[in-house]
Amino acid sequence: MIKMIVETKNIAALSFSGAIDGASAPAIATAFSDIAKKGRFNLIFDMSQITFMSSAGLRVILGSVKETRGLGGDFRIVSPTPKVIKLLKLAGFLNVVKQYQTVDEAVASYGEL
Repeated sequence: MIKMIVETKNIAALSFSGAIDGASAPAIATAFSDIAKKGRFNLIFDMSQITFMSSAGLRVILGSVKETRGLGGDFRIVSPTPKVIKLLKLAGFLNVVKQYQTVDEAVASYGEL
């Protein structure tokens, strides 16, 4: 289940617990896209409770990065689990998306918006 944990004028932070795979990825992608289209185009994804992520999860992140940057915003990730970090490194995603240890750090990274 995807959950909103921070919401400001231009920033939204969401968390998800469980596996991101072909079954759950479409709902997560839709949630991010819907939020971005409502003007919260600086998105943060708290990944601290993700137990598994397939290539479908990578597509969610890449699609969200492209969408938010296309709207003039950006996409950040927070505290990916060791399994997820390994996948993100292997896929080269840590060169594409900024990673933070806490949601507060990720929110602060956007500065005064």
